[in-house]
Amino acid sequence: MYSCLILAGGRSSRLPFDKTRLELGGRLIIERQMDLLEAVFPNIIIVANRERYPELTQYHGNGIRVIEEEIRGVGPLGGIYSGLAATTTPLNFVVGCDMPFLHRGVIEYLLERIGSALAAVPVSPSGIEPLHGVYHRDCREPMMRQLEKGKFKISDFLKLVEVKYVPLAELEIIDPTGRFLFNLNTIDDIRIAEELFLENHIG
Repeated sequence: MYSCLILAGGRSSRLPFDKTRLELGGRLIIERQMDLLEAVFPNIIIVANRERYPELTQYHGNGIRVIEEEIRGVGPLGGIYSGLAATTTPLNFVVGCDMPFLHRGVIEYLLERIGSALAAVPVSPSGIEPLHGVYHRDCREPMMRQLEKGKFKISDFLKLVEVKYVPLAELEIIDPTGRFLFNLNTIDDIRIAEELFLENHIG
């Protein structure tokens, strides 16, 4: 059995509003994500920061849990650790709440490809994509060691464990658009996402 961890603790530093309130086609992106993810995962954990936790508890129930970050203020690595500390399943798909074009086939492929490794992470021309990857629950201890040392980069953590790096070209066989890795960091990103959404839903 697998679980999904949605990271909703980021600071949204390059946007004038909270990422969990991002909409696409008139609907919150995090809700669109959950529609797809519920078809794959019986368990979904939303990892929220202290400020967002009260609002996000509206989604609690029916296989969805909302938890507050166990370790705060250290970036995504702390969010992943908090989710892994709360999950009961060995394998867990981790995704940021700002990725609107998730693809079920790509997610299932990453779950298959992890094999005996502790993580399976896509690699694009931009580099590794750790916020759209699979992490084994056994990552908790090496993550905590990194956090205790004040090392908060996911890329540094991944150097400590066995990782299955999956090339983007391999994943684009499943989703030729490659949009499953698209995330929203700026106003321009939101504009592009709206255009892509309309392109797929008109006609």
